[in-house]
Amino acid sequence: MNSIRNRILVYLVPTLILVYLLTGWRILKVTSHEAEEVLDAELANFARLVINSTTQELSKRADPRPFADVTTPPVISPEIFPKSIGRRWEAGGVGHKYETKLVFQIWASDGSLVYRSGFSPKMPLSRDPNGFSDVNFDGHDWRVFAISNDDSGLRVMAGEEHAIRDELILEMTSNVYIPLLIGLASIPFLTWFLVTWGLNPTRQMAQRVAERNPRHLEKLPTEAVPAELAPLVHALNDLLTRLDRALRNERRFTSDAAHEIRTPLAGLKIQAQVALGEKDDGARSAALQHIDLAVDRTMRLMDQLLALARFDSELPASVTQAINLNSIAADAIAQVASEANRRGIELSLARNDKATVQGDAAMMNIMVRNLLENAVRYNKKDGQVEVILEHEGNRVALTIDDSGPGIPENDRDRIFDRFHRLSHGAADGSGLGLSIVARIVELHRGEITVSDSALGGAKFRISLPSREGN
Repeated sequence: MNSIRNRILVYLVPTLILVYLLTGWRILKVTSHEAEEVLDAELANFARLVINSTTQELSKRADPRPFADVTTPPVISPEIFPKSIGRRWEAGGVGHKYETKLVFQIWASDGSLVYRSGFSPKMPLSRDPNGFSDVNFDGHDWRVFAISNDDSGLRVMAGEEHAIRDELILEMTSNVYIPLLIGLASIPFLTWFLVTWGLNPTRQMAQRVAERNPRHLEKLPTEAVPAELAPLVHALNDLLTRLDRALRNERRFTSDAAHEIRTPLAGLKIQAQVALGEKDDGARSAALQHIDLAVDRTMRLMDQLLALARFDSELPASVTQAINLNSIAADAIAQVASEANRRGIELSLARNDKATVQGDAAMMNIMVRNLLENAVRYNKKDGQVEVILEHEGNRVALTIDDSGPGIPENDRDRIFDRFHRLSHGAADGSGLGLSIVARIVELHRGEITVSDSALGGAKFRISLPSREGN
């Protein structure tokens, strides 16, 4: 199952662990560098202290000969150094564990060893006369600092084994790494807990939706809804509103359809009873003809009901195509031409080469045909019906004018309602034709208006987005 929580954990936990590891590596790097700097400074200060103290001892002697020419070297007492330094190199001192890892040497200008600490080797710690260097004695790495004094001709070398530095760095970083490791181990559990807790509102929202009565489609409350869920709640409320409206329309449609079907069926039953009880062949034949007409009207009503039910769904984008309204209008005119000729009604079409829209061709044919059928059915004998196509900017206009009785202004707001019929209707209709037209126009993002025609009847004008404007 696709889980938001798992997705967050999969991306967040490795990211946090990586950040922790990079942080730990950076801490180790910075700590090591700073520790090396501090210990180098201490080693250099120690060497300078030794050479300065030794030089001062020499300056107090009455014998001005160079130190290398003196048979008995001066006694350099540890007391002239700070106690912490003295303990480092004093042989046989307090026995500290670092005693063997901190050494120094004093060399004369002729290369002879004047003095060395108890654990210092007899060979020079470094070949460099001055500065820092890294050397290896007996498999151990040492950090050495050498310094010379031109006046006395002495050179002091102070050395510190790298093991001391490694131990110090380890001790310093362990105090930082232990909390980091604890935090690292707790990242998955803590993240899982926080994400689960943070997603609680989604579960609460799902529970509220699941507890809703399917017959009641009221909107979900939006109070105290997290900002991240607000778009979803608003979308659900919009869906519930549309679903409620659709269900109401369906219930109303079912009720109205049952009522409308009941009327022709009742007429059929009456005519059938008349035909069954009539002994005269002529009267029986007339009753059967009425039954035939009633069946035709009922079948037309059923076709209209099925079409309206189909058009109540959204127009799928996959079935839309480029449609030439000239062809649609010409086909619709051909379909009503027989009835128009029977009544002497003149049909005309004003074409437009740019009258191309995007949509469903079958729906468009039904739309134009329904308007033309009404224009012919309710028109006067020897009347006129004009179909005009126009291209206006990014829209295409389809206008149908007729010379019939027209539509009163007080009926124009209701003529697109289902099962609505005009009081002056000259023929029986289902009251669904214009509802179907309005629905098709809506699905194609168009507009339909009705007004008075220059021919004396009604003028229906449909405006649709052109193919270029889609």
